[in-house]
Amino acid sequence: MALGVLLHGGSEPDRVDDLVSRLLRGSVVDNNPLLGWVARMADPVPFAMVVGGLTLGGLLSGNPRMAQLSLVGPIAAVLLTELVVKPVVGRTLGGSLAFPSGHTSATASVCAVVAVLLLDTSRRYPRVLRVLLLCGVLAQCATMALALVATHQHYATDIGGGFALALASVLGAALVIDKLNARRRGGPPRGGGAPPVLVARGSLQALQDHGGTRVMRTAA
Repeated sequence: MALGVLLHGGSEPDRVDDLVSRLLRGSVVDNNPLLGWVARMADPVPFAMVVGGLTLGGLLSGNPRMAQLSLVGPIAAVLLTELVVKPVVGRTLGGSLAFPSGHTSATASVCAVVAVLLLDTSRRYPRVLRVLLLCGVLAQCATMALALVATHQHYATDIGGGFALALASVLGAALVIDKLNARRRGGPPRGGGAPPVLVARGSLQALQDHGGTRVMRTAA
């Protein structure tokens, strides 16, 4: 990550961090205790409960590949953050490794998995429900980012790094899961819903086609 290279070994905010801090300083969100509570929602125990719930939900709904993604994607994001990227980059805030933000990686990876589930057009979720839940996912990510910066637990660039790593982890996990399933079955994955990567690809195509004359299709 280019941002990690630029911030390697540092402990001071850059210009983007300074700008965000100035915008928040003295505002109603600056050091707001409620936002401190929001930040704790990505602590290990709540994170494990959400990941476990999504995984179980995938299994019970007969979609094992999505259950695999729900488990592997977020865990990969957090492990890469805490065990690989943070020690390599070495950026600190208050004496603790800060880049990328682990709380952001945890939250964004779970939100990415939920977004893939909602964008799976092969499953007949009501459109209003999809929109509301997607808005909720985006709001959760934005609120977590604001909470971490406003409570001075992370710089804004730490948040950006966390989002990038989470997205890469979930998409990478989806690709590996699809390849392993295809290899084990001796061909394209069958049953249990469309593969996560193709779900995302097909959903984006469907969004592009929406409102036109073409029929919405999903990859299979």
